[in-house]
Amino acid sequence: MNKKAVYRVLKQKRWLVHQRSWTLRPRVRGWVSQASRSNERWAIDVTHISCGQDGWAHLAAVIDCHDREIVGYEFALRSRAKEAQRDVEATCLQRFGTLRPANAPVLRSDNGLIFQRRRFSSGLSRLSPATGIHYALYAGAERDH
Repeated sequence: MNKKAVYRVLKQKRWLVHQRSWTLRPRVRGWVSQASRSNERWAIDVTHISCGQDGWAHLAAVIDCHDREIVGYEFALRSRAKEAQRDVEATCLQRFGTLRPANAPVLRSDNGLIFQRRRFSSGLSRLSPATGIHYALYAGAERDH
């Protein structure tokens, strides 16, 4: 039997298991993010939510690492850097009343694709170039104490 015949039989019997191709990706380190006060360190992540027949929606949430309170979120049909950036901007406006807070928190994230986009990191640096949101991926950031 050749490879195609084996594949056809496996497919007919529903015995196939899709395997993701292996690629080198930086992995998140298992460090605990601790903050001594509120608005010192925030974390952002995106989760995908099934909406039945309507498909999938995406929730980007910003959480305060000190008191574990969700300080902002963006619920959208797409999971793009634009939505995550809009979430951080709305959170800054709600929490500080300005896009350029004096004591800006450090924003942490996992190494998700939308957080690695230039649009996301450049958008955050544009928010407050001098004192702004300091953004760092877990995979490349210094260790939290």
